[in-house]
Amino acid sequence: MPKYYNAARNRATQKYIRENLEEVRFRVRKGERDKVKQEAQRCGQSLTQYLIQAVNERAGRQLLTPSGTEDGEET
Repeated sequence: MPKYYNAARNRATQKYIRENLEEVRFRVRKGERDKVKQEAQRCGQSLTQYLIQAVNERAGRQLLTPSGTEDGEET
């Protein structure tokens, strides 16, 4: 654990998640998650970033906002 971790930081993080984020879950066949994760790493992205980009490209517009951005524009 990072040395800056403490109970107050954990509460703040959990509050932010509760108030600002939603979770989307889906299932894939065994082994497929690792294949997608490896492809994401090959592209220099996290699994989440890779899936968000795939959804947005498939839609032809931005439906999902990448993490680390306020309005969807990279900073």
